[in-house]
Amino acid sequence: MRIALTGAPGSGKSRVARKLEKEFGFPVIDGYVDRLESRTDISLGFNADFVPNLGVAYERLFREWEVLKDEDSYILCGTVLESACYTSIWAATTMHLAPDQISQRQAINAFMDTLGIITVENWNYDLVFYLPPPQDANDLAKRLDYSLRDGFAILGIDHVPLTDEDKVAQAITIVKERLEQPEVTPDSE
Repeated sequence: MRIALTGAPGSGKSRVARKLEKEFGFPVIDGYVDRLESRTDISLGFNADFVPNLGVAYERLFREWEVLKDEDSYILCGTVLESACYTSIWAATTMHLAPDQISQRQAINAFMDTLGIITVENWNYDLVFYLPPPQDANDLAKRLDYSLRDGFAILGIDHVPLTDEDKVAQAITIVKERLEQPEVTPDSE
């Protein structure tokens, strides 16, 4: 089973992933953004323009493909959709560019199109958990959250919001239910 956890920073993705790993034994793909940031000495996420966020998107995909060589099941903390959302927020704050900077606008638009294609073409998860931000989240986390929910709607991504007070218990229950469901194959329909 391929599980993706998506949400703003501080929403609890890593905590839920570690508990699911302990419960089901699926490997966790997490920390790649921190490793990329330390390897490259660049700022990522909200503080980065679209080029570093493209690097994060590819790093996320690379880590998934690396795990998929050896594992049928895994838990992913953060998705390519987050990279697209970070870039969308960055673009929204910089779209006041002067007309002579039109090439940068075109590059941003091309990048967003590319991330949209990457997201749709590589969205192969059996279960996607969405974790809303905590009540005391900062403005940028709230903007990312809004952008994620917008991305779900635009791309038609099915997801399960983890809204219970005990998100871990809610996630474990849902995974158990999904694992107990018989697989549907073309022959069994």
